[in-house]
Amino acid sequence: MAEAVEDGTLYYYEDEPAILLPIDGSSGSPELEKEMALVFQKYLALWKTKQRKYGPSNISAAGLSGLYWRMNDKMKRLQRFIFEGLKGDGEGSFEDAFQDLMGYAAIGLVVLDGKWPACPKDEITLKQVMYILELYLSQKQEASIADGTNLPTEIG
Repeated sequence: MAEAVEDGTLYYYEDEPAILLPIDGSSGSPELEKEMALVFQKYLALWKTKQRKYGPSNISAAGLSGLYWRMNDKMKRLQRFIFEGLKGDGEGSFEDAFQDLMGYAAIGLVVLDGKWPACPKDEITLKQVMYILELYLSQKQEASIADGTNLPTEIG
C-alpha cells in the first residue's frame, strides 16, 4: 500500500490531494490509525474509478434495498471463500469483496444522510422494486441453472 506523505496541510495518495485524516494516537494505536487512514484513502481512489464507470444512478435505481442485495452477494462470496477455503473466484478476491462491502456501507451512509443523487432514503419507488425483483430473479435463475434444476428439457 502506498504511503501517505504530508505536504503542507494536505496528505497525498498516489499524487492526488486527500482529506487530512488525523493520526493522533487517540485510538490507542497510532500504527492502526495510519493503516485505517491508508485503507480509506485507497478505497476513495477505487470508488472514483467505479463512479466514473457506473455513475450514481446504479445506486439510485435500487436505493437501500439494492444496497442490501449487493452487500448480501458480497457476504455470500466471503462465506464461500472462508468456509470453502477459496482465495477468490472468477469475480474477485477476498480484498475485492471487503472493498465492495466497505464501499456499499459508505454509500448507504450517504443515502441515509439524503445526499446521494436521486435516491430517497425512506421510501422505495416502484422503479426500485422492479429493479430489485429483476436482481432477485436473475440470481435465482443463475442458482437453479448452476444446480441443474432449471435446465431446458427440449430445444426449439
